[in-house]
Amino acid sequence: MSGWSLFFTALGLAMLLEGLPYLVSPSGVRSYLRMLERMDDLVLRAIGLALIVLGLLVAYFATR
Repeated sequence: MSGWSLFFTALGLAMLLEGLPYLVSPSGVRSYLRMLERMDDLVLRAIGLALIVLGLLVAYFATR
């Protein structure tokens, strides 16, 4: 699989996963977004960092 093919496959999968909650539970997404709005910036940054590290670990172990 070429680099671009892999990139677009990963992008398509990310879009599929991002769109699922909106299809399954639009009201749940609105509720979740209201909760996120009340969270402190530091907490959101920590969650973002944790997700980035976890994503890198998953990608690393998936390619080994």
